[in-house]
Amino acid sequence: MKERGLNVFARIDHAAGAAKIGKTLRPTELLTFGNPQGGTPFMECAQTVAIDQVARQTPSFRSGRIARVAKPPYVRSV
Repeated sequence: MKERGLNVFARIDHAAGAAKIGKTLRPTELLTFGNPQGGTPFMECAQTVAIDQVARQTPSFRSGRIARVAKPPYVRSV
């Protein structure tokens, strides 16, 4: 992501959350990322665009490697 000029704004570890309640999930994280250079002008026009503008992807890990990446249908591949 850094090579493409993207910043990771949030990283949520679902497996760690499940472990807190005594449950087990395969390693899965939610990544929220974007580029302030491109996004800020849109937010200057309409602050609420921030809700939909940030790209979200959920990589699933197996054996320490990304096995699959799920993303909402409105997020285009780059």
